[in-house]
Amino acid sequence: MPAAPPPEPAARSPVPLVPLIRTGHSPRVELPLPLTSFVGREREVAAVCAALQQDGVRFLTLTGPGGVGKTRLALRVAEELVSDFPDGVWFVPLAPVRDPALVPSAIAGALGVREAADRPLVAALRTFLRDKQALLLLDNCEHLLEAALLVTDLLSTCPRLAVLATSRAVLRLSGEHDFVVPPLALPDLEGLPLLDCLNEAPAVRLFVERARAARADFALTAETAAAVVRICHRLDGLPLAIELAAARLSHLSTSEILARLGRRLPLLTGGPQDQPARRRTMRAAIAWSYDLLASDEQALFRRLSVFAGRFTLDAAQTVAGPKAPDSTLDLLSSLIDKSLLGREEGAGGGSRFAVLETMREFGWEQLVASGEEEAACDAHAAYILALAERAEPHLFGPDQTAWLDRLEAELPDVRAALGWLRARGRAEEGLCLAAAPGRFWWRRGYVSEGRGWLAAFLALPEAGGASPVRVRALLLAADLAAWQQENEQALAWDGEAAALARDLGDEVGLAMALKALGCDAIDRGCPERAVLLLEESFARFRDQGERFQAARVQAVQATAALAQGDHARAAAYLEPALAVFRDRQDGRLIADALEGLGLVALARGDEQGARCALVESLALSAELGDKSGIACCLMDLAGVAGLAGQAAQAARLLGASAALRHDLGRRFQPHEQVAHDRIEAAARSALGTARFAAEWERGAALPLADAIAEATAVHPSPSGSPVGLTHRELHVLRLLADGKSDPEIAAALFISRRTAATHVAAVFRKLGVTSRAAAAAYAVRHGLA
Repeated sequence: MPAAPPPEPAARSPVPLVPLIRTGHSPRVELPLPLTSFVGREREVAAVCAALQQDGVRFLTLTGPGGVGKTRLALRVAEELVSDFPDGVWFVPLAPVRDPALVPSAIAGALGVREAADRPLVAALRTFLRDKQALLLLDNCEHLLEAALLVTDLLSTCPRLAVLATSRAVLRLSGEHDFVVPPLALPDLEGLPLLDCLNEAPAVRLFVERARAARADFALTAETAAAVVRICHRLDGLPLAIELAAARLSHLSTSEILARLGRRLPLLTGGPQDQPARRRTMRAAIAWSYDLLASDEQALFRRLSVFAGRFTLDAAQTVAGPKAPDSTLDLLSSLIDKSLLGREEGAGGGSRFAVLETMREFGWEQLVASGEEEAACDAHAAYILALAERAEPHLFGPDQTAWLDRLEAELPDVRAALGWLRARGRAEEGLCLAAAPGRFWWRRGYVSEGRGWLAAFLALPEAGGASPVRVRALLLAADLAAWQQENEQALAWDGEAAALARDLGDEVGLAMALKALGCDAIDRGCPERAVLLLEESFARFRDQGERFQAARVQAVQATAALAQGDHARAAAYLEPALAVFRDRQDGRLIADALEGLGLVALARGDEQGARCALVESLALSAELGDKSGIACCLMDLAGVAGLAGQAAQAARLLGASAALRHDLGRRFQPHEQVAHDRIEAAARSALGTARFAAEWERGAALPLADAIAEATAVHPSPSGSPVGLTHRELHVLRLLADGKSDPEIAAALFISRRTAATHVAAVFRKLGVTSRAAAAAYAVRHGLA
C-alpha cells in the first residue's frame, strides 16, 4: 500500500457534531449539522435507504470520485434512517486520521467509549456495540484500507450493528455492498427545456443555489440558462466543482466562467476556509486520490489522460507502454475501484472505460510533468491510426453500420490523434489517418471537418510525397469539397490526383480519379464530358477485375444519364450495379441505386414503382444513420406525393428535406435542383403560396423520425379513375378543377403547352365533356379535385 498523503491543515472552524434528537427515549444521534442546503439526490437517498433496510445488508459503502458528494448523501441517509436504529446513529470522520492503527480510537471517540487498563480498545468497542441496533457512518475510508478489517470484526460480533461507509475505493470486505454515487443529473444540452423544468435538474439547481450565496441577485434567466447548463456539463455534474464554479460569480459572469473552463482546475479554487484543504480546490480533491495510488497506478492514470473519449482495454494496453500490458487489466480494475475511472457496456457488448474530464485535466498535468507526454501521445496516435485502417475496408459491405458506429464512438480520439500529428508536422501519418475513415466523414455528417483535416495535412511540406497515399487523400478531399458544391476546388484536387496517379503508374488510383473527374463534370452541368471520363474509368476497373468498383462507376454513369434525361440508359446502368451491391451486401450503395431507380420510375409516372424503391432506400439510409441519403429520399418521396395529388404532404416533405440539408451543409447538384424546383412548383401551384409556406414550415420543424414516418406514409393515387385516366391525366384534371389554363398546366407539370393541350383533350374525351367547367364538376363529384 502506498504511503498516506501528508496530513491536511486543520480546518479553521470544523462543523460541530450536534445531537439532532434529544428526547428522553429517542436514539442518540450525533451528526454534523451542514451549513448549506442539500440539493437533489432524491433517487439516491431512496435507493441507499432501501438497500440498508433489506435483510442481510448491514454493510454498505458509498463510493465515487472526490467531490461527488458521498458524505452529504451519507448524512442525509443517516437522518432518514434514525428511527430504524433505536440505539444510536454515530458519525465517525476519518479524513484527519493518518495512521490505520488509530481508527479504533477515532471510532471510540465518536461513541464516547473509553479504553480500560485491562482491556484493549477494540474489545471495548465490541462490548459497547454488541447488543445495540445502531448505525456507524464511517466517513472517508479510502486512505485507511489497512484498518478496514475492524469493520468486519465489529459486524461479526455485533449482530444488530450496521455500517455505512464513504470511500473513494471499495473496501473489499466480506458482506460489503457497493453503491456508486453518480454525478448530479444533467439536463440535455440539445433542446433546452423551459426554465421551470431546467430548475428541477439537480446540477442546475445546485449551481443556482450556490450562485445566490455568492451574488444575491443571481437568477436563472433565458440569458444565463444556456451558459449554466454548459458549465454543469463541462464540470461532469460533480457537486464540488459546481459549487466552486458558482462561487466565482462574485467576480465573473456565467459566460466568463464558461469561457475559462477550457482549463478547469485553475478556476476551481477558493473553497470555504472552514473546509479541509482537499475540498477547497478541485485540484486538491483529485490530488488526494492520486497520492493514494501506487506508482504503477499513477503511471497508468497519467497515460490514460491522452484519451479524449471512452476507450477499450486494448487501447489502454497500447498507451500503457511496453512494460505494462500484462498488468493493465489489474491496474484498470484498481483505478475503477478507487473511483478514478468509470466503466460502461459498449454498443457491441465489450467494456469501455472513461475518465471524467476534470480528472483527465489533472492526469494530463501529471503526464506533462513526468516527461511521458511524447511517448504516450505517439502510442495513442499509432493505435487510432491502426484502428482507422482496420475499419476502412469494412465501411463497404454488410458490417459497415457497426464500423461506422465504432468510428463515431472513437471520434474524440480520432480528433485528438489528428491534432497531435498536425502539431508535429507529421503529414504522411496525418493523411493516412484523415483518409482512412473517408466514407465516415460524409455518411455521418462530418463533411466540413473531414475536408478540413485533409486540407490541413495536404498543405504541410512533403505531405505524402509522390505516393498513392497522397492520391487517395486528394480524391477524398475533392469528394468532400464537391459534396459542398465547392466545384472548382474539387476539380483542382481531382486533377492533381489524376496527374499524380499517371506519373506513379497507380492504375487503381487513376481509375478512381477518372471517376471523380466524371462526377465533377456532372456537377458542372457537362454530362457529355462525364460520359467519356466514366467510360474510361469503367473500362480500367473492368480490365483489372475490379467488379465492385466498376459497379460503383455504373451508378455514377446512371447519374449522368439522369442529368441528360435518358431514363432508359440510367436504368440499364443501375440494374446490374444494384445486383453487385446486393451481392456485396453494401446497404449504402444499395440505397443509392434504389434511389436512382426510384427517380427513373418517378420520371415515367410509375408512382407505385417509385414509392417501393424510395421507401426501401429510405429505410436503409435510416438504418445506416445516413442523413444525406435520408434527405434525398424525403425530397424524392415528395415527388411521389405530388404526382399522387398529395400536395400538402409534398410540401411538408420538401421542408423536412431542406432542414436536414441545411444541417448537413448539403447543397443541390444541378439535376437535383431541377427536380426540386419541379416538385416545389407543382405543390405551390396546387396549394397556393400561403398554404404551401405553412406546410413547408411544418415539415421543416418535424423531428427526423417523424419526417421519415411522414415519407413512408406516402401512397400512390388510386390506380386509374372511373373512366381510365392515367396518373398524368388525373393530375391534369385536378389542375383543371383549380381553374388552371393550358399554359399554367404546362408550367406546373414542366411540359410544353402543346403537350398540356393534348392531355386536356384526352381528359375531355375520356370524361365525355366539352368544357373545363364540366371537367371540374366531374372532379368534384368523384372526389378527385
